[in-house]
Amino acid sequence: MTKSPPRLLLLFCLSLSFAACGGGDDDGAGSDDGATLDAGGDGSDDGSDDGSDDGAGPDAGPVGTCAQTCDGCCDGELCLSGNATDACGSGGGECAACDPDFVCGVGTCAVDPASRWDVLAVRASAFEDTTGGGSWDPFGGLPDVFATMRATDGPDEFTGQTDNIDDSLAPEWNAVVLADLPARALTGGGITVELLDDDAVGGADTMGTCTIAVGDPAFTEGENANECAPDFGADPPVRGWTLTWRLRRH
Repeated sequence: MTKSPPRLLLLFCLSLSFAACGGGDDDGAGSDDGATLDAGGDGSDDGSDDGSDDGAGPDAGPVGTCAQTCDGCCDGELCLSGNATDACGSGGGECAACDPDFVCGVGTCAVDPASRWDVLAVRASAFEDTTGGGSWDPFGGLPDVFATMRATDGPDEFTGQTDNIDDSLAPEWNAVVLADLPARALTGGGITVELLDDDAVGGADTMGTCTIAVGDPAFTEGENANECAPDFGADPPVRGWTLTWRLRRH
């Protein structure tokens, strides 16, 4: 008759079998959830790269405005040549339309040399005494002032004079003295003006002759005032005066 192994030996064998079969829980030391595929991050790639190309290119920069790049004039951001009467200018400035009887020169509006103009004497201011310290009239009266004007255009000469204003140091005329002359006659040699005292006896006494230079602004500024400074050493002496005058399209 076979004998059974002792109880203690049976229990010992059972405990060894349980341990060998892995019956106990392992709380993560040997687990693998796949996170170790990329040790440097979460494995994602968002495509960003400091070396990305946004299309600007190495020579790209802001496009210059018309004012920065135009040799002519600008109509908004449109660069024009700047030599047209209705679009005149230079250096990227705003295009301007020239006034009537003006033409576009080198990027600026200038009076048309062939345009026709009238010259008007508006008023004058005279001294009470002559170059010798005396009065203009023999009996001490104020002068009877009138003005003469002259301009030339080559062989052509234009002359005229105002009425005389009796007993006045501030005569006013506002009258045409030179009529229908080309602008080049004025801008070329200017206007030679003489103020005189009209004497009934002995003719007229001069207050002095001066030439007034005429530039483009005189054709648009309205009234112009010019002084003929005293010059007692001139021949004949200049007592001096101030004349206000203006130009009008003929």
